[in-house]
Amino acid sequence: MTLKAFPLLPPLRWITLSQGPSTTPAVVRLALLARDGNDGQSPGLVETRRLAGGRSYLAAVVDLEGRALEWLEIGVQAPQDLVDSPAARCGLLSNALLDREWNRVTEALVRLNPDAVLSAGTLGSDGCFWAVDFDLGITVPLAPAAGGAPFVICRDESRLQQAKRAPYATSFERWFVSEAKPGETIWISAGELDDLTTLPATVTAVGAGKGPFLPLNPAGGPVLIRRLPPLSLDGFSSWLRARGARDTAAAAEVTPPEASDPLARLEHGILAAPAPTATPVAKYFEAQAPLESFYLRIELWKAVVDEALRVCRLSDRPFFDLAPDSFRVSPGSYAPLIPPGWSFSVDLVRPGVAAPFELPGFGTCFVPCGNGVGSPLFERFGGWMEGSGTVRISQASDAGEGQTRLEGSIEGQGLRTGTTQRIVWVQIPMDRQSLTFMASLETDQGAARAGVRFRALVKDVPAATLTQLKSAAAPRRSCQYHVLRPVDPALDIHALGLIGMRILLANDQAVLPELEDDVFELAALIPDDCSVDQIALLADSPEVGERAKRLLSAKEWNPGADDTTIPRELWYATVRELAEFVGVDEHETLPSTHDETGAALWVQPLAARALALQRLALHVRGLLSAPRPAHEEIARAVHRFVRSHT
Repeated sequence: MTLKAFPLLPPLRWITLSQGPSTTPAVVRLALLARDGNDGQSPGLVETRRLAGGRSYLAAVVDLEGRALEWLEIGVQAPQDLVDSPAARCGLLSNALLDREWNRVTEALVRLNPDAVLSAGTLGSDGCFWAVDFDLGITVPLAPAAGGAPFVICRDESRLQQAKRAPYATSFERWFVSEAKPGETIWISAGELDDLTTLPATVTAVGAGKGPFLPLNPAGGPVLIRRLPPLSLDGFSSWLRARGARDTAAAAEVTPPEASDPLARLEHGILAAPAPTATPVAKYFEAQAPLESFYLRIELWKAVVDEALRVCRLSDRPFFDLAPDSFRVSPGSYAPLIPPGWSFSVDLVRPGVAAPFELPGFGTCFVPCGNGVGSPLFERFGGWMEGSGTVRISQASDAGEGQTRLEGSIEGQGLRTGTTQRIVWVQIPMDRQSLTFMASLETDQGAARAGVRFRALVKDVPAATLTQLKSAAAPRRSCQYHVLRPVDPALDIHALGLIGMRILLANDQAVLPELEDDVFELAALIPDDCSVDQIALLADSPEVGERAKRLLSAKEWNPGADDTTIPRELWYATVRELAEFVGVDEHETLPSTHDETGAALWVQPLAARALALQRLALHVRGLLSAPRPAHEEIARAVHRFVRSHT
């Protein structure tokens, strides 16, 4: 689909992505979208989303008149965003791990859709620190104020060691280096360049204006430039839902967006446009419009599930943070006899936050590396929980090879909740220093007043600290802790079910929590592998609450539908699939192991549900071309076929 170019309106402006100022205007240029600072706010780039250790900015190919010809997204590493994350505080993150995960996800995105990725390499010179100059509207590399080559990230471990800098691979620090003069080396850390409101005295931006400046790639890593699909998942699903109550060939009734939101303007321009008059479009009977809308939303949910499954398989990682803004939609071109909305594709635009770690007592398991902590799903699927309490060391003994064995108990909120195995990182302040160690909790031992018992092996404990730990003068000490329960990959299935609810039921954040409760209640009432007749009996039972009956009524969730538009057996099968996703049972945490064919074992539950959803969508499509009297019998056959192959 060809998109009409449109200019920006204040306070938006373009920042040319270039290696310094240019006196020759280009016919087209690559530019970042920025927002001028108003009402005391600082100027900044327009972010599309935050990633785990990265950021994505909105960009475009721009013509001489400043109009966006094609919208892009530029992703850069931003490890500084994870400094305060639980995984970083517990010492799990490092530069090597972040680089590995970034490259793995990038490779998966390139393999999935190579035409969408324009570049996955470096920006200009390899490893330079690039900054945005809001004065001249350009990007410039930073260099020493005394002169010399631009600062470049240093990954040479021997050179870092000689300069007495932190190692690159095993630490969370990044150092940039410049050869100012022959034999003279200037070092600066990424932390010193985090705030560029005013440049440090030792740093300059050659050819730049007076600023202010903003770091563009503070990690000195690769830059991912990819095409941005023009439609949001929520916007497209709402448009499809509205199609059930109007003529399929008519223009959508979409509220005009704010003029200062370019993506909203882009989406509105696509969804509000009628089909070209010169393009013949298949026109269904008015009674078919709700059924068509229902089918297209089933297809949209299936496309979301399929895209998530493809990325999981290619990257060999779950997500742990799937949400509607993890996906965007690209509309297809209008074609003869193809109604608007029937041709679309779904792309994943936000990678997940999961990474595998080898943890004592657990083996290899997936850990969320993002900033999220204290999720309400902690007890069901796992995650991080932080708190403060007191710790008592009952035994400290030499375990050999420079290790000390610690045993004791720890008191704090939420440590004893549940019976699943978990581990804890404990930090004990001691004489202007702190002792940090990882321990396994024994939640089934220890009285309530004594706290939860733990065991730990700690390396290189100073003799003075060990003496204090053994001292009976201070039997209990204050501590901070982070509890980790390894996350079950079933969390992704649950999240995809919530997305399905938004697409098929209601896209209203105010009612979604109640709908989730209704789906959970229904999942508890129906047995596994139940037939459509069992759900029908449940729907007709006087003992079932009104909310469950409403959930099982197709006309409540499909505008323009009546009791006969969508066969009830078909709607029962659809609600059953929603319950399979949303009400998924947590499993024993699956390690990142594979079968003899190389397929990841933890992907299998998601793959089975994706296959059932594919079969359901395939047969729903047949209803649109089948005679109306045959719909009820077709719906029964669909349900029997889907359930017999799951």
